[in-house]
Amino acid sequence: MKTARGIYYDLKESDYYVKLNINSEEIVLYFSSLFLRKKFLENVSKFISTENLKMNINYKIDLDATKLLILSFYKRIEKRGFRVLINNKEIIDSNLSLIII
Repeated sequence: MKTARGIYYDLKESDYYVKLNINSEEIVLYFSSLFLRKKFLENVSKFISTENLKMNINYKIDLDATKLLILSFYKRIEKRGFRVLINNKEIIDSNLSLIII
């Protein structure tokens, strides 16, 4: 149920989401509020480029960790839960290490 201020405390009920296509995979991220969705969209590109650059400088490797970084940034932004679908399959927060492979 959405509050009077437009916040969902249960992400399974939320209709605030972002669909991304990364390397032919569809990633759907659900948000508890329009504010957090907007904050994510405004900052995710800069976060990805900054973190990829840090990995390149610190470890001297050219690695595209876009999918992992999107999920990492999502976890930083969304504090009321975690709901992510990749190719229509729900991903559980504890299974994030499986996505790296």
